[in-house]
Amino acid sequence: MNVVRLEAVLVLCFCCLLALNLHCGPDESGESTEYESLPAVEADLLLFDSGKEDSGVFNPNILIDQEMFENEDFMSEVEIQSFLENTPYGHESFLARYEWVGEKASTIIDQVAKQYGINPIILLTKLQVESSLIFRTVPDPYRMEVAMGCGCPDVGPACANAPIGFGRQVDCAGSLFRQYLDRISTQGETITGWGPGIPRQTSEGITVVPKNAATAALYTYTPWILEGSGGNWLFWNVYRKYTSEVLRGRPNYQWVGSSCQSSTTCNFEGGLCMIAETSCEEDSWCEETVSTVSWEPARDERYGPIPESAGVCSTPCSLYCNDSTTPFTATTFCAVIPGVQSEDDAEGEEGWCLARCTPELFPENNGCEIGFTCGEATRANDPETTKDVCWPDVLLPEINE
Repeated sequence: MNVVRLEAVLVLCFCCLLALNLHCGPDESGESTEYESLPAVEADLLLFDSGKEDSGVFNPNILIDQEMFENEDFMSEVEIQSFLENTPYGHESFLARYEWVGEKASTIIDQVAKQYGINPIILLTKLQVESSLIFRTVPDPYRMEVAMGCGCPDVGPACANAPIGFGRQVDCAGSLFRQYLDRISTQGETITGWGPGIPRQTSEGITVVPKNAATAALYTYTPWILEGSGGNWLFWNVYRKYTSEVLRGRPNYQWVGSSCQSSTTCNFEGGLCMIAETSCEEDSWCEETVSTVSWEPARDERYGPIPESAGVCSTPCSLYCNDSTTPFTATTFCAVIPGVQSEDDAEGEEGWCLARCTPELFPENNGCEIGFTCGEATRANDPETTKDVCWPDVLLPEINE
């Protein structure tokens, strides 16, 4: 990469491409003869198993869910600080007490995440993958100056034109990720040609077809896989470990089947906060269930405050639902909602994605979040297939009929 300074990154990237025909995005492959990432921490090379089926199967075409990549509110500044104090490695990172220009590392990470709309766990993961800074208990002065490897090329002077300093490096990485995503949104690909659905070879000659913009952005930053040793395989492995650490106390976080107040907390493609309620006069909540059930997206201004368990994150389906690669999320099922009149659809019966009962996530309530009950559901357009799913308690009379 030939990023010279953050404030001139786009202009200089174009200059690099035109004049030198060199890659301008940051790279952290560890293959450079001039700049090399530290050898990966041994613990990071152990294949992480989150406990989910196929959790240890690496798919180079999808490194992370899009919505997770851009979830800037995934961790608060307090939670980032706590993560640095209690790392997955069983000891405190020196970053927990580190300050750059009078600001704590956790403050800088939080501010950059919010400024560019990037999940702070991405920045934490990159700090580890690039320079092992989360694992380290004492600082390495040089690595602190180029913490993200942002501005350090595969060839040429080692980081000679990189923005120097911890805060500038974190900002540089956040800024570039946002630029990549915005360019994909408007032009379909990044400045180096990575984009969703576009086949492209990595630096070691492996063809990858990114399934989403987040994966394309990661390959733009680091065009290597290096399975089992570094590159984007290492990002994928460390990211899952770090995410599991954060989500251990947040089972089924913002995923299909989780309780919700509004659709903004259903952080997946097509996610809606669906309100199941019975018909009552003046649109008030019923104390006694009646036979007609409505199933509509949350409209807070109409219904007023919604009971904690009234909303469920879902999305329409016709037969199957996608599952998440994020740890501690439930598998899904495309269910027919009892008592709800489906609209006429030439493609068949309308279904809605619900969470399957998962005792590993919710052992104290038969596999469901409080406010939900495990019960049988029929698959939309496949009446012979049934599975146990978590139903909002308001629907229980309909389900038990």
